[in-house]
Parts: sequence; C-alpha cells; structure tokens
Amino acid sequence: MPAFQYTPVTLVAMETTIAAARLKTYIDQSVQKDPAATKDDALDLYVWNLQVSAAFQGPLHLLEVALRNALHEQLSHHFGTDWIDDPGFIHVCILAQFPPPQVGQKTYKWGPDLLKSIHKVRTRVAESLGVKIAMALKKNAPIMKKSVTVNDVVAGLDFGFWTTMLGSHFDQGLWRPALYRAFPNYTKATGRSLSRKRISERLNSLRNLRNRAMHYEPLFKRNLVADFQSIGEAISWMHDDVRPWVDHHSRWPLIQAAQANRPETF
Repeated sequence: MPAFQYTPVTLVAMETTIAAARLKTYIDQSVQKDPAATKDDALDLYVWNLQVSAAFQGPLHLLEVALRNALHEQLSHHFGTDWIDDPGFIHVCILAQFPPPQVGQKTYKWGPDLLKSIHKVRTRVAESLGVKIAMALKKNAPIMKKSVTVNDVVAGLDFGFWTTMLGSHFDQGLWRPALYRAFPNYTKATGRSLSRKRISERLNSLRNLRNRAMHYEPLFKRNLVADFQSIGEAISWMHDDVRPWVDHHSRWPLIQAAQANRPETF
C-alpha cells in the first residue's frame, strides 16, 4: 500500500481528532529514534500501533475464552454445575475476601470480592432479559427464555475475574482442590512443575497487554514477538492443539513480515 500523502490541512485535522497530547507520545517516540522525524512519521507510528493492537485482540480473545471455559469446567466438576450459587464456593469467596488476620498484622487487608462481580453480571443480564420478556409480552410473541443461567453469568464475567481466581487468596480454596486441573499441559510445555504463582503472573501480564490493546494504548515499547509467543504458550497450557489454529489465523505475523524494517522494541 502506498504511503499516505499528508497535507498541512490533514495534519491539523488528525492532530485535532487524535488530540495533541496523545499524538505527542508518538511524536516523542519518533524523534527519539530519528531527530529528523516529522508528524507524518508520528502518524505512521500511530497507524502501526492501531494495526498491532487489532492484530493482538484475536489471540488475546482466544486466551480469555480458553481460560474462562477451562476454569468454568473445573469449578463445575468440583462444586456442581450451579457453582456460582454453591454454598462451598460462596464460603471460599467469603474467606478470601475476609481472611483471618496474620500475627503481627497492624492493618486489616481485604481480599478480592468475586461475589460482587458475579452479582453485578447477574443483575445486568437479568435486566436485559427482563426487557426482552417485556417486549415479547407486548408483541404477544413466545418467550424463549425466562431466567438467567449460570452460562449467562459465566459469559459476562471479565478476564480480571478469572485471573483473580488464580491469585494467592484462592490457593487453598480453589487452586489445590480444582483449578490446577485446568492446565494439564503446563509441565510438558514449560519443563517445569505446575505453579499457580507463575501461571497467575503470566496471565495477569497478558491481561495488562489485552487492556492496552483493547484501548489502543501505545505498544511500541513492548517486545511484541515475545508477547505473541507468550499468548500462544499460555493457551497451550490448557489446549495444546489450539495454538497452531491461533498462529495460523492471527494477523500479527503478517504485520510483522510487511513491516520487517520496523523494530519490535522501539
């Protein structure tokens, strides 16, 4: 694709649209690499960042779906299919949120509140379902669905919810009795013994990458080759046959090949 030809009018319009403060990040980065860089170069870097962000969203989406379904499966096995309402699961969540004070602890530290996240999603889904039911009744149409299911709630819980489950607060209550089974290929893929801590650190790092990519924040200071490999490896911990599919359909290798002259870490 030929380079876009910027005019003074276009440059002003783009700076207004993107916002001068946001564009300055790209101008500074371009000038740091080449003191003679112009706004044209900064906008080219901005476009590159958009393309890379979009390319990473697919693999990161598959990672999030894989994690969600893998943990959901193990929680269903351990607590039952309605695990979000199981007394044992609720008890684990309460203990994690209100852990017993440690000896010598001066200030009380609350833990994560998974139940609040579940409640918020359930309420949102229920409100949406209520609107659909009201519309069906108004039109005298058949009501296809009358209640919120566990699957509805699970689908609405975000990446942060699932990665939180792998934190230290849930080591005894969720990881040891159930969630470790969600990563059957970890040892084979890494050559290391199964480690909740290492899995948690990796997935939280990738969650940060996901948030940046979803909001098209600057990615040019990251080692994107390593990031892409990290996503594939994390997926392989759960499903070793899925990684080739993700690699094949990802646009990141195409962008990497098309812009081989652009270093991965600026």
